[in-house]
Amino acid sequence: MGNNLTKIIFITVFLSFIFLSNAFAQDFKVDVFDEKQTDKSIGIYVTNTLPCPITLKVKFLNVKNLCDTKERTFLVSANTKKKMLFTVKQCDAKKSYSYNYNFKYYYGDLSLSKYDKNFQYTLPYKKGESYEIMQGYFGTFSHQEEHALDFDMPEGTNVCAIRDGVVILLKEDSNVGGANKKFYNDGNYVLVYHSDGTMANYVHFRQNGVVVKLGDKIKQGDVIGYSGNTGFSSAPHLHLDVSLPYVGKKKTISTKFLLKNSKNEVLKVNQKYIKP
Repeated sequence: MGNNLTKIIFITVFLSFIFLSNAFAQDFKVDVFDEKQTDKSIGIYVTNTLPCPITLKVKFLNVKNLCDTKERTFLVSANTKKKMLFTVKQCDAKKSYSYNYNFKYYYGDLSLSKYDKNFQYTLPYKKGESYEIMQGYFGTFSHQEEHALDFDMPEGTNVCAIRDGVVILLKEDSNVGGANKKFYNDGNYVLVYHSDGTMANYVHFRQNGVVVKLGDKIKQGDVIGYSGNTGFSSAPHLHLDVSLPYVGKKKTISTKFLLKNSKNEVLKVNQKYIKP
């Protein structure tokens, strides 16, 4: 019996920025592949060597004589090696079959609804330092419909992690920026995955100003890089937002910070905050 097996791969990551560095491509991967089973069925497997879980969608195309090939969605844990997802079988064992398929993956659990809403974040700079919020939640310049914060921060300032996590994406090769949306994809950034499934996005690092590597486990307060003015930016600053995993429109969430006179406070625009 003849058969034609073809895999079409579409890697789709919905983030503020969607550049995969060479290091990421070499060290981490997601792969979906098929293997014939002893009962003549076809097993569909996944490998996910990324340091965070993914939501995976597998879709069959151009199917001939295979049953139960509906589109499927899976949550795949970090560091998963050759896990069988499901099997498909010929509808008629006496006839040939053929198919191809594609897959897409997204960082984190797209169905996430429960997370730590009262987590106590720390300010993204060194103790004793003080910076003003130049644009806050739902700002008119670039934060429309976003829970995002811009810290008025001189280039070269230490940027510190606001929470423990693992680095899942980064970019640091850009030296381009300006107050125009055409520079949107030129911002250097670090994306950190948290234990409750949320993700922190730190943006506008200076060129070669990221000091962490993909897969690094970082602690709250660790220096992750140096601020800059790359990407869609009108002046040197740090953009910070925390989001849920998402497809399409970004799902940013409100964050509360540890301050000197308040244990849990939402930061406000035009206010200056000292890190205790």
